[in-house]
Amino acid sequence: MINEYYILPTGMLNVLDNYEVVETLETVRYNLNGTKFVCKTRSGVTNPPFMNPHTAKTHSEVLVEMAKAEWTTNE
Repeated sequence: MINEYYILPTGMLNVLDNYEVVETLETVRYNLNGTKFVCKTRSGVTNPPFMNPHTAKTHSEVLVEMAKAEWTTNE
């Protein structure tokens, strides 16, 4: 099954608990300053309306985003 990924503000974490997402609140990936996280959903599932302003990304696209300095340290 194919997944879609969204980069969302952490304020949306509590809302996601009521929707069909692949990750749990304990396993989502956060950016380094904790203001954003990656939400993984199943492709083809109707997402909640609050996700509409956010663009779905493929696995490859979200990996590119998470390779940026906002998400990864250069250690």
